Amino acid sequence: MKSSLIRAILAVASIGASTASAQISDLADVSNIGTAETFKRTGPDQLRILIRVYDFAHVDRDVLQSGEKLTTQIFRKAGTEVVWLDRLTAQPSNAEVVGPEFRLNIVPRLEMLSSAQEKSKDDLLGFATPCGETEQACIFYVLYSRISTWAAQNGTTPNRILGHVMAHEIGHALLGPYAHAPTGIMQGRLPRLNMGRVLYFTDVQSRLLRADLASRIWAVTSRLREPDSDF
Repeated sequence: MKSSLIRAILAVASIGASTASAQISDLADVSNIGTAETFKRTGPDQLRILIRVYDFAHVDRDVLQSGEKLTTQIFRKAGTEVVWLDRLTAQPSNAEVVGPEFRLNIVPRLEMLSSAQEKSKDDLLGFATPCGETEQACIFYVLYSRISTWAAQNGTTPNRILGHVMAHEIGHALLGPYAHAPTGIMQGRLPRLNMGRVLYFTDVQSRLLRADLASRIWAVTSRLREPDSDF
């Protein structure tokens, strides 16, 4: 039933934006059926996403924290709170903070990755690996040397680019690999970010990512409640 629900919601995304907004609103009550316990426990406006950062590029602490703050701002506007974890931090013991981890690997160069040749686009700032709905961890890569260069060439700061790229790549896990859009945070190419401009998820994307995140949390918590098999 849950899989049918998600297919139905994703189908809405292919409809025109105005029609999609209306139909997704109609689906709100239906989504609560598939993830009822999740919503009862956290509330639809309190969905939390766990992001664990592995900083292999040794980014300046102030730059990284500022980038994380911007990513938090982008997801908060979409109705989702971010819980940041570093590589040595255990998951919070709070029972309401559960779900899959979204693991961001900040690397200095693309060449250090085994998949470098497959991701050789000159303008690539980050990428996500495929992540199924029931996966306990989703993996992403952010290419910091390219972010730093792009920021210098376009008259902005690395933290602003880093924050947008992190949000964009996590967006792919929740919205799918073909989620690029003509506007907002999911644009295929990052535009110039002058004058304090911030890119956000659209209203339709926000609804879809909340539904996907709730479904992922439901899958993880269901697995945790399963009794161990006796042999």
